[in-house]
Amino acid sequence: MTTPDSFDNTPNDREVQFRSVFEHLSSNRASEVWRGIDQVRFWLNNNIEDREIYDLLLDIVQRNRNIREQVRSLLIEMKGKDSKLAEETLSRLPSNVQDLLADSDDAYYAGDYKQASELYRRVLRADPENTRAREQLAKSMQEVQAAVELNPNLPREAIQYYRQARSYIAARDYLAASKLLAAAIEATEARGNSFPDAEQLLSSVQNSLIADGFKKRANISLAKNQLRDALDLYNRAVALDPSDEITKREMDSIQELIKVENKLRNKGVLKIFTPLGKLQQTLDNARFTTIADNALLKSIEKQVSQIRLTRWGGVASILIIVLVFIIFRNEILENYAIVPINTIETQTPVLVIIVSTNTVAKTIVPVVTNTITATATISPTETISPTSTLAVLGIGYIKLTAITVRESPNGAPIETLSLYQVVTILEQIDIGGSTWYRCTWDSNNNSDQGWILAEYIHLGIPPTLTP
Repeated sequence: MTTPDSFDNTPNDREVQFRSVFEHLSSNRASEVWRGIDQVRFWLNNNIEDREIYDLLLDIVQRNRNIREQVRSLLIEMKGKDSKLAEETLSRLPSNVQDLLADSDDAYYAGDYKQASELYRRVLRADPENTRAREQLAKSMQEVQAAVELNPNLPREAIQYYRQARSYIAARDYLAASKLLAAAIEATEARGNSFPDAEQLLSSVQNSLIADGFKKRANISLAKNQLRDALDLYNRAVALDPSDEITKREMDSIQELIKVENKLRNKGVLKIFTPLGKLQQTLDNARFTTIADNALLKSIEKQVSQIRLTRWGGVASILIIVLVFIIFRNEILENYAIVPINTIETQTPVLVIIVSTNTVAKTIVPVVTNTITATATISPTETISPTSTLAVLGIGYIKLTAITVRESPNGAPIETLSLYQVVTILEQIDIGGSTWYRCTWDSNNNSDQGWILAEYIHLGIPPTLTP
């Protein structure tokens, strides 16, 4: 281990040593920064109120913000040794709003509510609209007032345990808080006194612990799609901890998902006409408020994906019909009339457009009666693209720079497709919580086929092909 340089009070040596420390603390190497901090600590332990050293630290942070946390930790260490200059330097430490907010939270969760209150006020002076700082300032002031109202005859260690417990409660670590409150009560009873505030708070924390148990069981029920059990357990958790706004939001999201599920089920096949805007908003809210492994949420997301695919399949069918018309438009418009096939009353040849499951063809059929039946034998004379109109689920394009196509879901890779590559979706399958599409695409005038994760595909026409 490197021993810090001895401190020399001569001006020239001091300037050289300061420059050396400055270079250490400005380095990008962690070992160099550690050496610089260790040297400054050594100096301050010899003279804890040396203003020049504190000014040096401020200058370093001003020039190199990456060193701020290490310097701040050192200043807190010196403040703990009753250095007034360390406390003053902490208040002058260069800080943006995010730095101040982080410092405020550190003080709050360390139980230093007076310091936290001052820091939250500094945040609000810099950013008056900062909601979190305003809320945390109110909590800090409540904690300061609660500390003032405590019985001054309580043992010092009991008060410390109590304050630390309230910090853990604010962080929702109820197990650690309950242990500290029990220690506070025990320390007080050992002196022949009682600590009613700690006893009351411990009862509340124990209720919160039980509520957490109910929430864990509710999450398990939710993952199994046991919705009634999940809602019952959430209700019991809220009854024990009415201040738990997170659980209340989870309950609201589940109830909204149940309404959506019932609505889709009642519509049957007509659900493909369901407006997706509000439904998508419900899903987005649920993703932020409920657990990820939520069978109900996954079921609705799957139905929404199927609705989108069905709609795009319909669009694809219309595009194919339009394509057929464009290909034959001149011949149709110049020589033939388009009429229902069972109403033709003519003895002249008729152009018949055939769209089957694997061909698009045209032929001239001589009509010898006034009706063409569906059983007429037709021999196609020209075959266009062999694209299936019944098997196509939708059209999409690759939305990432490069993705891997696999021989089967989770199978061996067979090809790499690039951004905006157009693919035709033929089949959908869900495996292990992931959705896979079987797709075809054109590659070097050939049609290739493989399996692609649904998350890599954006449904629709790529922007580079948009007119």
